[in-house]
Amino acid sequence: YFKAIANAQVRLTRLRDRPEATQSFTVANGNWAALRAALESTVYDGASALADWQPQADVGEYLLVSDGLVNYGSAVFPVLQPGQRLYALSSALVADTGRLSALAERTGGRLVQVQSDKPGAAADALLTEGSHVRALRAIGATDLLVDSADPQQGLLRVAGKLSDATAQLTLTVMEQGKPK
Repeated sequence: YFKAIANAQVRLTRLRDRPEATQSFTVANGNWAALRAALESTVYDGASALADWQPQADVGEYLLVSDGLVNYGSAVFPVLQPGQRLYALSSALVADTGRLSALAERTGGRLVQVQSDKPGAAADALLTEGSHVRALRAIGATDLLVDSADPQQGLLRVAGKLSDATAQLTLTVMEQGKPK
C-alpha cells in the first residue's frame, strides 16, 4: 500500500481505554520502515475505545485497524467531513464486521478483510475503487436494505418486503467513479 502511494504523512493514534499521543511519520518513496517499527512495537492491552478520537480537517483518509469490538467507553463515533473517508481493516477471526462496515461505508470507505495468506489483497482493495451501491429503489417492495454497499466477491445481498409479486428493483452502482 505504501509503495503504491509513494509519499504520505501518516499520523498514528493507538486507541486504548483512551487514545495515546499521536505519532507522525513520513513515508517517502514508499519507505514506511519507521511506521512499521512503531506498529510492530505495539503492546495490545485489550481495551478498545474506538470512538475516542477527533477527526482532523487536513486528513483525507483514515485507516481504522480493529476487530470492531468496543469494550471501553461510551463516546459516539466521530463524524467525518465530506470528502474524508474511513477504511476499516480487520484480520481478526472474531470481529464485529457489521460495525466496521457501517462505520466505513457511511464515509464512502469500506471494510477490508486482511488475510495473511494474501498479503497484497488488502492493498489492492484500498487502492482500487470497486463497485459501490449508491442508490436502491423498488416498485412493489419496501424497507429495502443491502448487507453491504460494497459487493463482496461479486455478491450483493438485498432484503426487503414484497408488496407485489412482480416487484422491480433498481440499483445504482458506482464503478470506477461512474454510475451504472
